[in-house]
Amino acid sequence: MIGQQENILSHPPNILFIDDNRANNFLVETIIKLDNIPVIPHFEIDAIRAIEYLKRLQNIAEFPRFIFVDINMPCKNGFEFIEDFIIEFPDQYKVVNIYILSTSITRKDLQRANNLKVIQDCLEKPLEPEQLKSIIGLVPR
Repeated sequence: MIGQQENILSHPPNILFIDDNRANNFLVETIIKLDNIPVIPHFEIDAIRAIEYLKRLQNIAEFPRFIFVDINMPCKNGFEFIEDFIIEFPDQYKVVNIYILSTSITRKDLQRANNLKVIQDCLEKPLEPEQLKSIIGLVPR
């Protein structure tokens, strides 16, 4: 665990948050700042912009290690983003940890998430600081 902490602290992971709710994005950004969580966050307000952002990255080091995506968004929902992500980034999706972050996770959503093996977990909003720290490896799960 100490080696993992040192690695994260010396190389903060890039994290992509995809949520059309700007207030939630602001809350997550505030949590990261107030709790001094060593990550490099990037926020997109929809799935289409998120895919475009990922395509613009110049090298694998810039690619997010974690992606948190809301389910219910206009244009494309979170599941559609994940399906597009798998197609667009066949090498990267295998090493990126994807989490659903939503205010309402239904049984149907959980079943769909289980079918998409790339999803690590489904979390309810708001994302708590301890949850984020655990996910990135700063505290034991």
